[in-house]
Amino acid sequence: MKDPTRIPVVLEALRTAWEGRPDLELASLWEILRNEGVAFGTSDEELLTHLRRMAQKFPPLIDDTALHGHFAVIDTTSPRRRVTLDCVQHRVTVRGFDDTLRPATWTGGEIVRLRTGMPAVLRDHDGTDHRLGVVESMRLYERPLTIRLDGRHRRDMGDEVYGVITHTEDTVSLVIISHRLEVLRAQRRHIDTETYKFEEIVACAAGKALKIRRHPGGAAADLGVVEDVFPLEA
Repeated sequence: MKDPTRIPVVLEALRTAWEGRPDLELASLWEILRNEGVAFGTSDEELLTHLRRMAQKFPPLIDDTALHGHFAVIDTTSPRRRVTLDCVQHRVTVRGFDDTLRPATWTGGEIVRLRTGMPAVLRDHDGTDHRLGVVESMRLYERPLTIRLDGRHRRDMGDEVYGVITHTEDTVSLVIISHRLEVLRAQRRHIDTETYKFEEIVACAAGKALKIRRHPGGAAADLGVVEDVFPLEA
């Protein structure tokens, strides 16, 4: 007879993996596992490996230990937002799914609560708690040690999204780079926003100018000196 004590271990791993993807029916979750090779004859040890790998990518709970060496992408509802929490400086970036919410970013984000099905709460360096909506799903990605964007073309961006903080003599900007460029320039009493397509990231390195080529063969536009580059999606 097989050891019956393995049963609660497997069921707990299934519960954790499913809680990380609560939008899925159990049959849909099982279909994902089947596509990964889980089938009749798969051992419980192999199934545990698949379930734990799934829970690592889509965790039901994120704390400082889980965030170490990673960045998290959190989708919330009520209101609908996409929040990225990066392990470097605990940078928080909040974006909407339409143009009604301007992106915002700050450092020093402390995890108060990040759990699926519950309100996401992050505390800033001033001790203020930010409630960012109810967590719908969370994904963890390994955080690259260095981010190199020099020479990247728009067509090669894939699903990657990056944030860049730049400054000029009198303006600090947040630049979001995906298949388009979104530039938010902080003025004294308002924020100027500009969105456009681009052809190539000519240069993007800390301490140097962010240079973007909008059209093939065109001159590179200077968007200010780079202070920080950080991942938003992968």
